[in-house]
Amino acid sequence: MSATSRKLILVTALLGQLSACAPMFTPTDPEDAAQFLRVHKTLVNDFELGYVEAGTAGRPLLVFIHGTPGSWHAFEKLLRHPRLQLCCHMIAVDRLGFGKSAGSGVQPDFAVQSYAIAQVFKHNQSNGKVIAVGHSLGGSIAAHLALSYPDEVGGLLVISGALDPELSRPRWYHRLADLPLVRRIIPPDLQLANEEMLVLPEALAAMQLTQLDIPIHIIQGGKDRLVNPRNPAYVERAVNAAHLRVHYFAEDGHFIIWEKPDFIVDQLLQLIATVEPMEPTAVGQETDTLDPERAQ
Repeated sequence: MSATSRKLILVTALLGQLSACAPMFTPTDPEDAAQFLRVHKTLVNDFELGYVEAGTAGRPLLVFIHGTPGSWHAFEKLLRHPRLQLCCHMIAVDRLGFGKSAGSGVQPDFAVQSYAIAQVFKHNQSNGKVIAVGHSLGGSIAAHLALSYPDEVGGLLVISGALDPELSRPRWYHRLADLPLVRRIIPPDLQLANEEMLVLPEALAAMQLTQLDIPIHIIQGGKDRLVNPRNPAYVERAVNAAHLRVHYFAEDGHFIIWEKPDFIVDQLLQLIATVEPMEPTAVGQETDTLDPERAQ
């Protein structure tokens, strides 16, 4: 086998591994989406954050955070769910660098990501704190958001999330994809995703999960090939057991988010029932009170 053939095989394998991280969904038809979604953008320093809004204003606010790569579409089943539409106000963001927020370029710094997402807290018209919901890398950022803004975030749901620094080290294909010559052939969204994965262990190690003093639900599949299924054990060692509920599905994989939407809805309704009310001074506060220096 020639050297060129070996390189082609290696690059093909690389693209296959990276593409496995990308969620497989069919985006909503724009006309159909208009029937249940409200699409917005807000300026965050020099960036534009895109997000969609669904449900009933004034109800408990759920903020959904997608993985890498991805977009708000990862949560479409939940945004459409009739139980949530009636009882909740829902916002699903496009994280900086992706979807409607692509103009910012990749922002691997969790503090920057959390600060941007926190801008949507201004839409919380309920008297309860926000529930942060994250899938995959979005679960990592949801935890950071909860640590950074404890006055605003009162509950956390992590689905297939990476939280253990040791279990989140870059794999061979992440290192390969970072080589200058290889970067030229990788699609832009996979390049952004790879940049985030390379710094993930350091970002996770900097978080102090022991400071989380809110209800936390974790949903994890035992056959997850993208996030190590042993991640929940790390959280179990770090947080107060009274606050934590781990739901482990031995036969499910990374995209359990689409396979068990009704179960996820049940967990969200349980979280809503346990979330504390906000302090009077925090209700409806303006975005300039969300200080990026507070980030962990």
